[in-house]
Amino acid sequence: MHENDWTKTQLLPLLRLLGYRHVRFTGGVGEMGRDVVFAEHDRFAVLRYYCAQVKLGDVGVSDRQISSLVDQLKLAYQTRYDEPTTGRTHVMSGVYLIVTGTISDQAKRYLKEQTGQWLHVLDGDALDTARHAAPNRMSDRECSGRIALLSVDLNERIGPIARSIIDINTSGTDIRLNPSVAPIRSLDRFLDIAITELDPTDIACLIALHSTLLALNGMYLKVPVGSFPQSMLPTINTYKQVAQQVIDLASRCSQVLDHVLQHPRPEPGKTLPPSGVGAAQVKDDAS
Repeated sequence: MHENDWTKTQLLPLLRLLGYRHVRFTGGVGEMGRDVVFAEHDRFAVLRYYCAQVKLGDVGVSDRQISSLVDQLKLAYQTRYDEPTTGRTHVMSGVYLIVTGTISDQAKRYLKEQTGQWLHVLDGDALDTARHAAPNRMSDRECSGRIALLSVDLNERIGPIARSIIDINTSGTDIRLNPSVAPIRSLDRFLDIAITELDPTDIACLIALHSTLLALNGMYLKVPVGSFPQSMLPTINTYKQVAQQVIDLASRCSQVLDHVLQHPRPEPGKTLPPSGVGAAQVKDDAS
């Protein structure tokens, strides 16, 4: 396989899965020592650009091209990069030498002596480590899938369970409940996304739903199935009030999810614009 083919089919998807943005293949004529360019936001939300030089197979210090490789790496680091989509010029924060095989310790020492702290060398083992770590970072597709899963729970499971509780007739002494608790697993997973990407007021709305569902599940265990004494009536009525809160919150959270799906996933270090739904919830809770 040619280096360019490997870079396009193997490296670019891996970089995207690891969370890098503006991933672009730049190999070929006029590459300036860069086969690929990619960027990320640091913890201060500063956009930093990196590039990589790719070599298939093994690299040793006796390699006749090692000297030429150093020149390419220096050129890649020193040459400014013009981002095609914005027209802005960026300097490289670092350069990666990615070797699909092995690179000898002598070659590593030589490269370090000839370059600087801006050079990072990755061999085949490091690539394997990155491939195993990549699934721990949620892809855009998985993010959308989890949002869709929560939407289904809200519309087809959580809401109906809560409504069935509200409709319970307490004029008699007999109660029949569906023997299942309101599902919160998908909401747990979505909160992992929300905490890093949603506006704080929308996060507050989701957390309120989560807390209310936990209360609903806890109360469920205390409600009898079948005949019940009149002394249980206040507990059941409280249970119904909590169920009504679940319905109201679920409706608002559905609007939050629709808002999320209508907007592109934000760059790392940034959040989605507020939906306005969570803000209303925070205001209601305060009152």
